[in-house]
Amino acid sequence: MDGIRLDNPYLGNEEEKRRTLFRNNENVIYLENDSCEVFDITIDGCPCTPKFCGGFQYPRQSTQPKMLWGQIPEDCDILISHGLPADIFDTNSR
Repeated sequence: MDGIRLDNPYLGNEEEKRRTLFRNNENVIYLENDSCEVFDITIDGCPCTPKFCGGFQYPRQSTQPKMLWGQIPEDCDILISHGLPADIFDTNSR
């Protein structure tokens, strides 16, 4: 359990409530392991981040984050993430 109660047993149906709230708001594009295109710019959102000093991250040995990061499109111009993706650090496509 983490200190702010974000472990899965405490989520209940809040995740679905959040998605429904954002889906019903035409002014919000909610990206959770998803992408969109705005003005010819591809934006992807991936909240996965490896565990570091507790909190609500995924265990470093878990395959789930690597699977999710593997779904980020190659043509992604902007990645919105909760932390650095695995093995990318500050590099870019150039």
